[in-house]
Amino acid sequence: MRYAVRNTNANSKIFPKMNIGIIVICTCNNPAVIQRKLYNLERDGLTLLNGTAINVAGRILGFVGDIGSSITISMAEVLTRLNHVLISYASTSPSLSNRDAFPYFLRVVPSNSDQVKIMVKLLKQLGSNYIQIVYSKETYGEEGRDNVIQEAADAGICVEQTVEVTESTYHLVYDRLLQAGSATTIIVWVRSHMTVPLAAALRQKATSGAFTFICSHSWNTNRQVILEDTTQILLGAFTIVLDIQPNKNVSDHVRFMNFVPWQQDPWGAMFLQEKLQCSVKNSYIQTHPSLCPVVHPLASSDVEIDAYVTTAYLATLALLTGSHSQHQSVCGTASTVLCPQFYRTDGRFQWLVSVISFFYRLLQNTRVAKACMYL
Repeated sequence: MRYAVRNTNANSKIFPKMNIGIIVICTCNNPAVIQRKLYNLERDGLTLLNGTAINVAGRILGFVGDIGSSITISMAEVLTRLNHVLISYASTSPSLSNRDAFPYFLRVVPSNSDQVKIMVKLLKQLGSNYIQIVYSKETYGEEGRDNVIQEAADAGICVEQTVEVTESTYHLVYDRLLQAGSATTIIVWVRSHMTVPLAAALRQKATSGAFTFICSHSWNTNRQVILEDTTQILLGAFTIVLDIQPNKNVSDHVRFMNFVPWQQDPWGAMFLQEKLQCSVKNSYIQTHPSLCPVVHPLASSDVEIDAYVTTAYLATLALLTGSHSQHQSVCGTASTVLCPQFYRTDGRFQWLVSVISFFYRLLQNTRVAKACMYL
């Protein structure tokens, strides 16, 4: 996102008379927390570390985020009331396609319903007539469960049982699966941060070949799950992957960036620690004995760059270019501020059209395969 904003400021054709900034908000992975922070930002503005207060009312182009559907839905609820556009680079909940509830929401990834159709086709090819569903207790998991149940019923596939999992019940999942042991094909629909501990819990009891797992895109190409699967309980598993050709410029930017101290960028530090299994100096989370490298820590060819790097870049660039088009249209080419007309409700539809139009023009000049803007 920062890369997209930096390039926009260097581009004399996009907001040539304005300088674009970026505010990063930590959601704490909590819907209530992010809603409060959004309201506070609109009402109170932004307070810097030195105590300086910045009024951002009338200066916000829009919002990009989040990864998790639960958080994105809570954001969309607030931002719809505040008349702000939100573009997600990873949220896949079908609920977000409700144009009546979320008229100003867009995303650059498909809905979960598309994944479910692929899963059911795979079940038919495997001859799996009886299945179980493991799902996380939140919007992403529950909607995934419901979609699978509906599509499976339409295809004549029986769902023997559904198994709810939370961060405190990983150890119970295997025993629950045994209660419907004749259904050995397991659909797994849990949030991304739950995949590693869930696999670890299954590894304590399950044997190789006992079950065939078909996992949603939250598992993606998580190498840690495979590397730690020493007993091969996941041997023969399938996962649905969001496949998008990386943007080389963005990938190179990530690979060769230098990370700043923890106090300046805690998010970058936490990402680095998890990605490389190391500890950042002065981090309050010291779980690994080796220190993370500071200079080009992700430059190694062994480090995989997540697909969300590209989708986050595309979502941000679409927001910026679409906003520029709308700004010129309603405020005029000589304007150096966001005029009141920029936020008018009756102009929001045209704003969305501008974003989508610029997104598709962007794709024509970007090395991206099979990317779309989803309503």
